[in-house]
Amino acid sequence: MAVSVLLLCALGVWQLPYYMHAYRLLRAMQQPARQTATSTHDIAGADKLREYLPEHPSGAPVILLLHGVHHLGIEEPRLRAFATALANEGVAVFTPELPGASSYQIVPSDIDVIGRTAQRALQESGGKQLCIMGLSFSGGLALLAADDPRYASSVRCVIAVGAHDSMQRVASFFATDREIFPDGHSDHLASHEYGPLVMVYTHPEDYFPAQDSDGVRKVLGAFLKGDAGAANSALARLPAEDQAVLSPWMQHHRDGLGNEIVVSVPLHAREMDAVSPAGRLSSLQARVLLLHGAGDTVIPPSEMLFLARDIPRDQLVSALISPAVTHVELSAPTKLDELRLLHWMAEMFREVGATAH
Repeated sequence: MAVSVLLLCALGVWQLPYYMHAYRLLRAMQQPARQTATSTHDIAGADKLREYLPEHPSGAPVILLLHGVHHLGIEEPRLRAFATALANEGVAVFTPELPGASSYQIVPSDIDVIGRTAQRALQESGGKQLCIMGLSFSGGLALLAADDPRYASSVRCVIAVGAHDSMQRVASFFATDREIFPDGHSDHLASHEYGPLVMVYTHPEDYFPAQDSDGVRKVLGAFLKGDAGAANSALARLPAEDQAVLSPWMQHHRDGLGNEIVVSVPLHAREMDAVSPAGRLSSLQARVLLLHGAGDTVIPPSEMLFLARDIPRDQLVSALISPAVTHVELSAPTKLDELRLLHWMAEMFREVGATAH
């Protein structure tokens, strides 16, 4: 990626360090194999928490980095690489394990884990405030943790990447392949196959006989992890009727599943609202940066537009829907899209830098 030194200088000397951090981080994300290793250690306690130490940890700015819905949790290689890249830019990075998200569930208890580990990270680092960076559904949970009076004073900013505003709306997107916008119109957008299967995994009793729920979860859990052997083995232990439904799903044929999800969503409206920022951020004091991939098919980019509407105007620092990002990963951007992303990342480093102590 070619970024002109003259362009950076034109931005002003005082902003230049933030753009240099952003530039190096972007390069590290594009070439993770070239990263320099950083020191890490796991912090003892009731909540699993890992720290990535910068070269000069004393007084360093602090980020609590949240993994998305993935069975590897804080061991997920892309998360580890990103945490390392941030630490190499002088940030003390803490990654908590979210038990719900690492078992394919979005649950209110993860909000408390976020809040508790934010406070623990500040105890470990000696800082007064930190920024929380949440990826995917954890971005929405990060906003809820920051708005919780028990944890609000610990959080200076929230960086939400590919986050949701309403779980009900995202679940409906999985069912219908319709992306709904704040003005009420909708467009077709084919959802990622991962989403509907997570919906079934969360409430298999809505789709199969209740007594088969555990077996169905074993099949889908293994399938979502990419373990085809374990998935097929678990499938063979289910009744023939269940196999007849699940087997096509595992071969990417899910005709009719959308209609079943449409029926399931209203049954769990209260549960979904408990993990949704929608309509619950009016008292938010943290500053917020939003980033969403223009082609995101897990959480549609229109969710960022809803978030931008729900966040108090004075607290919203920056919001970008970018073709340079897919869900929470980089794609192949044009130079202009790359520069816009670079500017957003520089703003992120400016906010994070304010947590230095």
